[in-house]
Amino acid sequence: MSVRLMGPLVVGACIVFAAFSVRADIAPPPGYVESRTLQTQQRSAEECTMCRAARVGSSEECQKLSAVGYEHRCSTRGASVWAEMWCRPKTKRPSQGKFSPQAWRQAVDPKSSDWSREALLTQFVEEYKLDGMERDKVISLLGEPAHAIEFYPGGDRSARSDTYCLSAKDEK
Repeated sequence: MSVRLMGPLVVGACIVFAAFSVRADIAPPPGYVESRTLQTQQRSAEECTMCRAARVGSSEECQKLSAVGYEHRCSTRGASVWAEMWCRPKTKRPSQGKFSPQAWRQAVDPKSSDWSREALLTQFVEEYKLDGMERDKVISLLGEPAHAIEFYPGGDRSARSDTYCLSAKDEK
């Protein structure tokens, strides 16, 4: 093969390789309506949740839902950022009364090695819908989180993760 043909051949191979290895978010066509939503996909005998995911790192967080009985149902459109729907069968739990922010705060006993907020958490999720709840409302109900992480502060897609202690052992 001649040296003059080698340059264009290498450039062409690089372009083909790049085309197969790069994924980009492409705007949906005009009039596109997302069909993979809770309203369209959730069945009456199950509970579902949407988990935000991104190409770098956060889809592992969604995988943790399988530990509490959820199974991946579908994902929304998007190459670098998307949402995953995870569903599990509904289970009827006996109601243990109304959630009390005061009881949540008083459940923590630094002198005890076996305090737990599990029953309070059950009451909380039965009474409130966290998805879409403003952070100020969560803090008014649960108090300040034990640990908070902010991702991409000041950016277009900033996010925050607040962590609360569930028990003295904090194993869940």
